[in-house]
Amino acid sequence: MYSRIIKFTAILIALPMIFGVGLGYGLVNYLEIPDVKQLESYRPKSSTRLYADDGTLFAELYVEKRVPIPLTEMPKHLRLAFVAIEDVRFYNHFGVDIRGIGRAFVRNVMKKGISEGASTITQQLARNLYLTPQKTYKRKIEEAILAIQIERTYSKDEILNMYLNLIYLGEGAHGVEAAAYTYFHKK
Repeated sequence: MYSRIIKFTAILIALPMIFGVGLGYGLVNYLEIPDVKQLESYRPKSSTRLYADDGTLFAELYVEKRVPIPLTEMPKHLRLAFVAIEDVRFYNHFGVDIRGIGRAFVRNVMKKGISEGASTITQQLARNLYLTPQKTYKRKIEEAILAIQIERTYSKDEILNMYLNLIYLGEGAHGVEAAAYTYFHKK
């Protein structure tokens, strides 16, 4: 009697696990998720700056106007402002903000259309590095899986650094350093 109960319990536990592993394997192969370890060798396109003998900048050549800088050179209030605006729970989630998804879902249903998104900083980084801007469920699932993988591989500061050096901020400026120079002529 007890052996039947144990076998039945083992089957009840094993079947969902096998199904989950199979589903996960199938999803990853179907979605063609890239390897996030490639970020270790990622070097974003950056500007080439030409200086005169006296040290003044006289020309800047670029495909994408970008000047990558380390996070430690960015003002703390700038980093905190981006986190507050883009992803207030950045330091508390695993790459996907479940509460944010729920909030956006409720607001979008109430407005009868898409009025709000729920992408975290890590999801935005994944989308900008690897994915197309298409608004499809497949792309959103790929974005979430990539965000989780990025969070498992890199620290929050490394993710924020990549994000702040990558994002487009208008007027051809990619990254916060290029934007600071474009809008304020400052470093």
